[in-house]
Amino acid sequence: MFLFFFVTMSKDVRHYELVLAHSDVSFENFFRSWSFLFSKWPVEVIRFGYKGPYGFEPTVGAGGPGLMLVGLLLVPVLWAAPLAFMTAELSCMIPESGGHVLWVYRAFGPFWSFVNSCFAFACSILDNAMYPVLFVEYLSALLYEGKDIISYGWSVFIKIFLVFIVTVINILGINIVGVVSVILGILVLAPFITMCLIGLTHLNFDWMGLDDPDTALAPSPSLPTVIDWGKFLTLLLWNTSGFDAAGTCAAEVRNPGHSFPRALSISVMLMVGVYALPTIIGVSVLPDYRLWKEGTYIIVAKLIGGDILKGWMGFSAASSALGLLLTRLCTNSRIVYGMALVEQVPQVFSKLHSVYASPWAAILATSFCTLLMTGFNFYSLAEICYSTPSRQY
Repeated sequence: MFLFFFVTMSKDVRHYELVLAHSDVSFENFFRSWSFLFSKWPVEVIRFGYKGPYGFEPTVGAGGPGLMLVGLLLVPVLWAAPLAFMTAELSCMIPESGGHVLWVYRAFGPFWSFVNSCFAFACSILDNAMYPVLFVEYLSALLYEGKDIISYGWSVFIKIFLVFIVTVINILGINIVGVVSVILGILVLAPFITMCLIGLTHLNFDWMGLDDPDTALAPSPSLPTVIDWGKFLTLLLWNTSGFDAAGTCAAEVRNPGHSFPRALSISVMLMVGVYALPTIIGVSVLPDYRLWKEGTYIIVAKLIGGDILKGWMGFSAASSALGLLLTRLCTNSRIVYGMALVEQVPQVFSKLHSVYASPWAAILATSFCTLLMTGFNFYSLAEICYSTPSRQY
């Protein structure tokens, strides 16, 4: 989901070249200097290292750790890789902002493009709304360790504040979005590396055994008797998706023919490791799959590294949710922008900011619709999102 900001990195330190490069932004030189530094970073580390495995915990609870591992081996091959390769190919052929809105328009005409756009926008709104919800759930896990939740009033305030912050950053331009995303990525990656290094001493595979009915503290089986297939597959697909979002910003990337195939291919391979290693270490110290839900990594961090690592992991989780919302708002608002370019929605949504050259009207519309959906819980949003035809184009 963060690929499009860093997709042009190489040994020659190529800069990503934005179509917004002409805008005269305050502190422009400052952000360009940071962009130069970050352009040395491998995009594949940013893509999944930044997100981390946050949001992946419920797959263990729904299907058990054994089925989770099987799913992680199969789904990237059957689902993530084809999606990534399709995005890479079409981004090279049609490097324009709007992504699949314009791809379908050129291939099948205005009617099917409109149908695809409507489903895609609906799905994107549901996807956006997951991240403020995740932020509140991780904050609750950090503060109450699963024993209580943040009050409804405070949760509403936090969600509104988060959407407001990321909306402002997006209007300031994609260049600044990229810089903020990398900073948040560092905050996300560091505690997971620490937890994995410390947790290697706890690594075991006892959780692959069966329950001992005579021992209350025996580990749970890796394959539960009753599997929630709907929840398991929904969350597994959600956690291994997002590659198509990179295509919506193809016009804002230099040399997409070189950048997209390389970065997307490596990202698919790294995804398995980024999800698998922390989760395997996690079930080694917390083997009961029934305890795995949103925020479990924070509990695992406390079991491995105490309160300090727990607090660090909680801050990391919040940073991840914020970063996901930031970048998804950036890409998903380009869906509305692309629809305006082909006259599927009013032309006002194709307007660019006079200073920052960002599609401000499309960003505001996407943010407003996102706020309306934040009242649902995380799993409900994921289930509705991935039952729509928008993921089948």
